[in-house]
Amino acid sequence: PDDKAILRGVSKLPPGHLQEIAFDDDGTVPARGLRRYWELSFRRAHLPLSLSERRGHIRRLLERAVTSRLQSDVPLGVLLSGGLDSSAVAALAARHCDGLDTFAVRFSEPSFDESRFARLMSRRIGSRHHEALLSPERALGVLDEIAGHLSEPLADHSVVPTYFLARFTRRAVKVVLGGDGGDELFLGYPTFIAEKLRVGAFFDGPTGAIATGWMKRAAHHLRASDENFAFDFKLRRLLDGVDERDPLRRHQAFLTGATDDRLVDLFQPAHQSAAAGALLLLDAQSARARRAGARDPWDVLNYGYLKNYLAEGVLQKVDRASMAAGLEVRAPFLDHALVDAACALRVHDKLSGLRTKAILKDALADLVPPEISTRPKKGFGFPVAAWLRGPLRPAVDELLDPGAIDAGGLLRGDVVRRLVSAHLSGRANHQKILWALLMY
Repeated sequence: PDDKAILRGVSKLPPGHLQEIAFDDDGTVPARGLRRYWELSFRRAHLPLSLSERRGHIRRLLERAVTSRLQSDVPLGVLLSGGLDSSAVAALAARHCDGLDTFAVRFSEPSFDESRFARLMSRRIGSRHHEALLSPERALGVLDEIAGHLSEPLADHSVVPTYFLARFTRRAVKVVLGGDGGDELFLGYPTFIAEKLRVGAFFDGPTGAIATGWMKRAAHHLRASDENFAFDFKLRRLLDGVDERDPLRRHQAFLTGATDDRLVDLFQPAHQSAAAGALLLLDAQSARARRAGARDPWDVLNYGYLKNYLAEGVLQKVDRASMAAGLEVRAPFLDHALVDAACALRVHDKLSGLRTKAILKDALADLVPPEISTRPKKGFGFPVAAWLRGPLRPAVDELLDPGAIDAGGLLRGDVVRRLVSAHLSGRANHQKILWALLMY
């Protein structure tokens, strides 16, 4: 995470910061000052009092953000995944742009393929739609390229379809708009539903303890499915985090299954204390969220997702993948005025019961058909779990060989091998941590 880097003696310039550097005749003089010019705030924007006015306000800010990013002297399009956010951006762009081009990637595996929703949205707005099929062979063909374009190991496997889509899109246009940021700003992930259940004390008290124990035993006997967001996968991730008391640590487990104990256990004894210390970065982020005006634990989570999952994950993935292909990606949802307004909203506007992104969905009801706005969230990725057992198996055997892992001096080969064995046998779905290890 910022401002750390994998290279000793190197630090990264965090988002929203300026670094002043002085030059003289002999070369570069050490930097004279690092200062922040912008930070997230939960109190900066003033919102209308009524819910209907707040919906209209969000809609106007998004439309303004889209239209301002349509200014280009080169061909322009929209990345259209078939989800709510990219569909909204495409619909608003089509209102102000004649002959809009939209781009999507499709998969042969049904649970990962969202292309029919992208085509539905394209027909609705009348765009020229372009699709590319990402097969295992094509994915393997770009893995080494992708690794060469990353400044550091990046654990988000969706960098593969993102890079593939960026190369495909660049053949037709040089600039695209995307939907990044909507899920983080408006609480769009299934993990927020899990949090609502957790906050609702479903898992607390004697009855909750009994229910949790029963679910853990049931999850142990479920065979791991390779489908996208399969029931067993969601249940195991929920149970991984339900006992965590800190919200950010809880969501780390919800998202990855990588609890503190599991992460530290991966390291050789000489490095375990350093690994444990690195996990305290999440605690520091909670304090920064409060300084940004966080009003409750939901704001702390909102801040954490925007800083970690979005800025240090999703946006770095999109930046590396698109820049490697020579494609510029613009993100209307990250317009500073819209971000200010979204952060000023309270949780009940964003999460109504167990309905995620409620205010955004209602604000866009006339633009995005219910087939898209009401369907469950699907992550943008490829079938990593199945491909690790199939086309990626040679890479697993070579790179995650226990002897090679031990020789590296940092990680424990026996722990990595247990993860690999459990995944290859189908007893567990360790796709996220195995992919992270492969990228490392």
